[in-house]
Amino acid sequence: QYVYFRSGSEVALFTAFKAAYSRGEPIVGYCYEPTWLTGQLDLVLLEDAPYEPQAFLQGLTAARAVPIKKIANVSFVSRHPEFVEFIKKYHSSSALTAESLAHMSEQKASPEQTAVWFLQQHPELLLQWLPADKLSLVQQALEQGQTQQKNYWLEFLDWRLDCTESIDNFVRYLNTAHAAFFNQVKLVLSWSIGTVERLLNLIPWWLTLLLTMAVGKKLTGKLYNSLFYALGLFFIGLFGYGEMMNETLAIICAAVVLSLLLGLPLGILVSTSKLANQLLRPLLDAMQTMPTFVYMIPAVMLLGPGKVPAVLATVVYAVVPVIRLTSHGIQQVD
Repeated sequence: QYVYFRSGSEVALFTAFKAAYSRGEPIVGYCYEPTWLTGQLDLVLLEDAPYEPQAFLQGLTAARAVPIKKIANVSFVSRHPEFVEFIKKYHSSSALTAESLAHMSEQKASPEQTAVWFLQQHPELLLQWLPADKLSLVQQALEQGQTQQKNYWLEFLDWRLDCTESIDNFVRYLNTAHAAFFNQVKLVLSWSIGTVERLLNLIPWWLTLLLTMAVGKKLTGKLYNSLFYALGLFFIGLFGYGEMMNETLAIICAAVVLSLLLGLPLGILVSTSKLANQLLRPLLDAMQTMPTFVYMIPAVMLLGPGKVPAVLATVVYAVVPVIRLTSHGIQQVD
């Protein structure tokens, strides 16, 4: 049994990898190299069959290797022969670049700081790249550490508190110590989404169009509106997106039910308690201000990839108006 997860972004994909890696769960996927992910985690590269043009079009082989060429114009070659010699000798690999990117990600280092660190870690590369006179100059600079000091009179002081390691450890603790709880939450929500989706798939397409027309006519009172809604739905199915539509609709239905179950009692509490209103109001403002995608990251880290994080991210955004409108409606009653 496996979950096919379409991440939609590199950030979501890497978050899913880190979450599964910290829990010791199996995960397989693909990403472009070089990247900090392969430099930070101990992953295994699954190699495809060698590239073959026709088989590649069917997804049966690896992609074609892309050649990298070093090119310089005639003026540069004649004016800077020493740089040309360096460029000829210069070589690297995806593994080395991934190592540097992992260092940047873990230490929050700048590209300049990472370059110094990289050359300190791989002095053998300098021997291959540089002539003796240039090598000594670079080694002296590396021994001095940072090649450029900050001017603190001109730059704003950096008082950032680096707590990323503590947050990572806390998330890792939640994933390992409370894995059973999160698995149960995931099972319940997955069952809810799956049940709604199966019910939607049981409804014939023509009945869906008729129901859409009837509801549209009832709500708007205009026949042409209902025909427009049904026609739009017809084109969704005509272009082959009917199954995806039901999948999205199932997620929305589950999120609506969960939002009501959470929002109605919280709205009643906020309307009757001044303290609860003062405590929840800033939180609700922040929840409604942040983009929905922001909530996907912690949801994926705690519950893994799939449809469940989408439900929770939608609930966080949708529960706010339910709480506000419930509280407002009760407070307006004498």
